[in-house]
Amino acid sequence: KFYDSYGVVRDMLQNHLTSILSLIACDFADGQEGCSPASLLSVLESADTVRPGHVLQGQYADYGRHCCQDDSANCNGMSRTATFASTMFYLDLERWRGVPFVLMSGKAMGERHASVTLHYDADSLIHPARSRSTAPFAGQKSSVCMPLQLTINIQGGMLGTSVVFPGPAAAVLRYGDLPTGWEWSAEPGDGARIECPQAIAMLRHSTRPYSDLLLSAITEPKAHFVGTASLLAAWRLWSPVVDWLNYLPLRIYTTESVSRGHLATDVIGGRLRFVDGTVGGSGGGERVAPRSEIMLGGRLFVSPLDEVCRMLVNDVVEKALQAVKERGAFHMALPGGTSPRSLLLALASSVQADAIPWDRVHVWQVDDRCVDPLSNGSEWNFQQLSSMLLQHRPLRATSIHPMPIIQGSGLCDPRDGGAEAYSEQLRVFNGGTLDLIILGIGVDGHVASIFPHSDPQKLKGRRVALTQHPLSTSAARRMTLTYETLQGARSVLMFVVGSSKSAVMSRLQDEGSDSTLPVARVALQRQGQVTWYVDEAAAQVASMYRAG
Repeated sequence: KFYDSYGVVRDMLQNHLTSILSLIACDFADGQEGCSPASLLSVLESADTVRPGHVLQGQYADYGRHCCQDDSANCNGMSRTATFASTMFYLDLERWRGVPFVLMSGKAMGERHASVTLHYDADSLIHPARSRSTAPFAGQKSSVCMPLQLTINIQGGMLGTSVVFPGPAAAVLRYGDLPTGWEWSAEPGDGARIECPQAIAMLRHSTRPYSDLLLSAITEPKAHFVGTASLLAAWRLWSPVVDWLNYLPLRIYTTESVSRGHLATDVIGGRLRFVDGTVGGSGGGERVAPRSEIMLGGRLFVSPLDEVCRMLVNDVVEKALQAVKERGAFHMALPGGTSPRSLLLALASSVQADAIPWDRVHVWQVDDRCVDPLSNGSEWNFQQLSSMLLQHRPLRATSIHPMPIIQGSGLCDPRDGGAEAYSEQLRVFNGGTLDLIILGIGVDGHVASIFPHSDPQKLKGRRVALTQHPLSTSAARRMTLTYETLQGARSVLMFVVGSSKSAVMSRLQDEGSDSTLPVARVALQRQGQVTWYVDEAAAQVASMYRAG
């Protein structure tokens, strides 16, 4: 239950591995055995912002079942807690500039070890001032077989060969006398047993880390512990990542699949990727074809969340390329709320989305909450859109169109004409017709910010309008695209995810064309010209799979 609340990132990467990162990358003066607190802190402060394309995560196949055994009362077997994570950092330090640091940890991976692995460029295997005969790899005769990897065992015991994750990180190791307590864990040349060029050499520490830790706590408590400033710096680094972890793809793995390289990673084009060429999802040939059904006259695809995101991104790519070819630009409106986060991150980080001509893309909002961005930014849809997508793609500033929720008289004051101004922007840029609108749906069947109680007559003749959420207290007033704009778009895609949406999806299927819910009204007005992308959690009611 504790682990399910925190996952591998907060359990291991945010604290333990981040501390190891600072120890590896810090600078210390000649003759000094360790780094000063200031040097350790400078490493963390130099780290660049972690982007969606810098994080991979997974979950071992039996995790949901194990979770339910520990907490059967609160379990539905559908946890998205990551048990494996790999995160890449770049440090803005002279020595390490351009070198990717990858932190990786996981459960049920077939081995128990803690290690640091350095991968070398072929030209950086040994410091030129050192004689090859005195290097620890002197037993290897061919320069081609010089080790490209050095693994430092920091936990004790022997490491298996599965710790070899070839990558392009470049670093220069100045061979010299080993620090006190360290020894080579293999005789010179033993690395050649592994086929070149991924030969390895290993270092291990001769003492036990937990004994050292306890001794330090008694005799010198400040020497081996993380200071408050470094702890806060690590939290600042990881907090944005933790905010969107639940919405990143989750690769399912087994101990046996790990031994086949299912979780092996590499750095390609500044993005962390699984070696099999994908950025998330099941991968490894395990992809299952989506179920295809009919919903309110439109095509409905049901698949696991990661596959749903992949399919929808491919659909966006196709429509973007077609729009740019035919009209020179692609105008897309994206929704707010919790549900779209997985999709926004997929658009920001997936390899497929690289094919979108982002310099020709205009991004519009489907709706937004009338909140003060400074005091209530977490409720502001545009902030989520910006942090999860817009900051990660090369969009032109003039192609980003936030809704004008703040004008001279306050938040969404009708006297300011914010809705009318946004409607005019739509008319000027694209004649009022959007190429694509992606919509989520609420548990009550609302779409955009058009709610079941909304009077359709008050929205007639408007492209954009102000509405009122019937229950919200913190963000009751909304600005939204109207039925007219939704109906007039060239394409509409529904993105429905999460078990909380299963009841409304079942209701839509049961009521069919008799449904009066806003989402049904949009689909029926478009005469079935809507494509539904639904994950298995939202489609868990069996009646959904009836044709209708």
